Amino acid sequence: AEQLLGSLAAGRARLLGGDDGAADFARARQLAPGALLVDVMFARGTAVARRDRALFEQTLRGVLAADVTRWPARRADNELARRKAARYLAAADRLFAP
Repeated sequence: AEQLLGSLAAGRARLLGGDDGAADFARARQLAPGALLVDVMFARGTAVARRDRALFEQTLRGVLAADVTRWPARRADNELARRKAARYLAAADRLFAP
């Protein structure tokens, strides 16, 4: 539920009058340390909206490099985040197509 609410609040699309959510994602990182899904959603939302492939790839590589055992209570979420990060990295060419 925490991840869903955070995604809904932080992922307001510019198309719908929202900003790119960067400030909301920064706050989510403070409130939920170790929640890698926040970074995945940041990459998929904010970095893609900004058309910043370097930020997208750097963020997702950070998720893949993270020690998922550091936050035992978030282990399942963080394993899911790693899988999503790998899937999004594999789709980068499609997400950043000209």
